[in-house]
Amino acid sequence: MTSAVDANIYPHASGEAEKTVKAHSSDQELVFYAGWFCPFVQRTWLALEEKELEYEYREVNPYKKEKEFLDINPLGLVPAIVYREKALYESLILNEFLEDEFPDSKALLPKDSFERARCRLWIDYLTKKFTPAFYRIMQA
Repeated sequence: MTSAVDANIYPHASGEAEKTVKAHSSDQELVFYAGWFCPFVQRTWLALEEKELEYEYREVNPYKKEKEFLDINPLGLVPAIVYREKALYESLILNEFLEDEFPDSKALLPKDSFERARCRLWIDYLTKKFTPAFYRIMQA
């Protein structure tokens, strides 16, 4: 079964997610470029919320590759961030960056190196096994 990309996807989050978007609509030094529907966006969005960081949410439709966003992420994929005028992308990389850059906020991983490694094993498993299946179901 193939799925067609819908460039006219619903333009913004709804329900509880919309409330979170509105709470993060003011200008901030950390800007989070997201597509509400993307599980990879949700991974970083959860990290931002868990760490209780101040960020500005900007909705992007990655199926409509606008120049402004392509300047941030040449791949045109979400999530991406701009922080201190520097851009980064890829959800796992972003989550590691948030952990490194904001060490005084709530930690995403345990302090013990063995337990951190075990968490990374689960992250790897979910990335390879769960997320692709979840995404296929969402697209259907």
